[in-house]
Amino acid sequence: MDDYAKFLLAVTSGGEHCGVRILSVQSAELMMSDLSSLLGSRVPSSARPYDDAGLGLSGIGELQRQKAPSWGGWFDGVPGVRQWGGAASCAFKFDPNKGQPILVMVMTQALPQDDGTTITTLLKDVREVLRL
Repeated sequence: MDDYAKFLLAVTSGGEHCGVRILSVQSAELMMSDLSSLLGSRVPSSARPYDDAGLGLSGIGELQRQKAPSWGGWFDGVPGVRQWGGAASCAFKFDPNKGQPILVMVMTQALPQDDGTTITTLLKDVREVLRL
């Protein structure tokens, strides 16, 4: 978990973590960009998670765009959030949060798989704490 957190922090911080360059600036920017938008107007449904135009794909996972779904579980409709959910309820979410970036991770190793509610609730709670 520590190595993965360092990697995600480097990607979301332009390629550096704690003053050490891990990735080039260009690689970090590419991993954060909306890669499915590069396909233009003919985006296949395979490049849109859940075939939803409000979702894109970045190099580190799904990207919530403007008009992202907010039907609970994984999605809270906040544009700019990047997220990934893996096996056994492991997940992360990164929210640029208007200049106060938030990275939350859970590595619970629990089955059956969580539906995304845990990580989404955690991110919402951290946003609330930052607003206080």
